[in-house]
Amino acid sequence: MKRKRAIHFSLIAIILLTFALIGCKTSTEPNTTLSQFQYYPSKPEAKQQTEEIINETLKQTVSTLLGYHTINSNNALSKIGSDDYYYVNGWHVWRGHITKSPFQIKDAYSAEYLAKVQFKNSSKNIVKTPNNNTKYIYWFFKAHGALGFVNGKPYGDEVWYDVEGNATPLKANPTLISMKGIYNRRWVGIKDGKDAEYLYKANFDFHNLKFFYSNAKNDYKLKGKIKVDLEPFILKITFNNSRVGKTEVYKDGKLKYSYKHEYPNFYAIYNIPSLTDWELGKNFEFPGPIPL
Repeated sequence: MKRKRAIHFSLIAIILLTFALIGCKTSTEPNTTLSQFQYYPSKPEAKQQTEEIINETLKQTVSTLLGYHTINSNNALSKIGSDDYYYVNGWHVWRGHITKSPFQIKDAYSAEYLAKVQFKNSSKNIVKTPNNNTKYIYWFFKAHGALGFVNGKPYGDEVWYDVEGNATPLKANPTLISMKGIYNRRWVGIKDGKDAEYLYKANFDFHNLKFFYSNAKNDYKLKGKIKVDLEPFILKITFNNSRVGKTEVYKDGKLKYSYKHEYPNFYAIYNIPSLTDWELGKNFEFPGPIPL
């Protein structure tokens, strides 16, 4: 399918008008009268999306793996009764709003996230507070952001990010990480004078990725593979004891090209070893949507 470059993006004008009306009711429910299309990213778009998705997923993973260490040192999870954290059914749960918009329109969208973390000991029994016998950590992270969809109109742009993963053994070098997730996009606007809906989905899979951390260097490195399926491309990222991933890009089962990309040192960026509070998800940023 050829890229749709002639989309009339009247969404911006609609949003600027509708958001001037304070208190408007919003709804992102699909309109069955829309013409629906599958959007197929170009090679540069697939590359950009893959790097942003992996970047954000690695950032959340690093925060998850090291953030829980603050529990024992300062009881950072004793926030029961607050609006953003609670403990229920063996899960530490955070809810919150995401303030940084991926849509390039400031303060004109709404977004929220739900994060859950659970610990198990070597016998796979749930423990509330991790200790030296804690061997497993499980986590879920869901986020949704929407721009537009006001006054009963179908026009808008929304994204979803949904990942679940686990890691074991903890306090080991390396720790094995396994994760699966999706990143979805839905854009509703006007094309050729008619209402139209464009969809795409990226699936990503971290399978037994080895995670090493160096106290001396305050850095981490990875060994293993990550796979991203962003139709019509499949991207396979291989790490060999570094933060530099070699990406191979496939289409129709054939290797099209490859390149290398270095992912950030989140320890240095967020000063993770010096955290005094652990709130999973508060630094989350949606991968930027493709400008359809």
